[in-house]
Amino acid sequence: MAKTPRPAALVLAGESWLPGVVGIVAGSLAERLGVPVLLLARDPGTGEARGSARSVPGVDVRAALAECAEHLTRFGGHREAAGVSLEWGAIAAFRQAFEEAVARRAGERGGQPALLHDGPLALGYMDPPLLDALEQLGPYGPGFARPLFLLDGAWVTQVRVLKGQHLRLTLRQGKVERRAIAFRQADTGIEAGEHVSALVTPEWNHYRGRRTVQLRVERIWRG
Repeated sequence: MAKTPRPAALVLAGESWLPGVVGIVAGSLAERLGVPVLLLARDPGTGEARGSARSVPGVDVRAALAECAEHLTRFGGHREAAGVSLEWGAIAAFRQAFEEAVARRAGERGGQPALLHDGPLALGYMDPPLLDALEQLGPYGPGFARPLFLLDGAWVTQVRVLKGQHLRLTLRQGKVERRAIAFRQADTGIEAGEHVSALVTPEWNHYRGRRTVQLRVERIWRG
């Protein structure tokens, strides 16, 4: 018996669902399933479908919605979360268009499965006081992994390929720069001058008696 492929995104609608809670549920489902999820409830006043989308690392859900704007009356948000309104009768057409838009964007990031993370964190907060605080939470190991943060948008100011397979990077966000290492990710082709997002773990780098902040990159993608 052939196995049905998992869709690139999940769009569900319920006439009795409460519009105020669909975002929370969508976030939980996206985290569990590893694909963007959009849940729609029927507005009792207008009869429209109103809902919330939650994404996964590497998929800009707002950009995907922009590709489906012809099916929507309103939408807004950012790359990780968005809100939409549309006619109830347009849900089926929108679902197909949204799944196709997400599939294209998932293909751009290599079809990698989602990684759970501990939330977004600006580069400026990945500093020595944070690392000192994280060290106090250790020791880390199986069942208690080091925190993994979403760096949502940074510029690559320097990049060097090590041993043909690793990337040594310098990432800048605002006025803050940090060195980073991405093991076995040279095939991403990331170059200096590109705008990227990444899942990173801040850690200490000890070299010749000096201790500096370094980011260990679990995944990096353009955007």
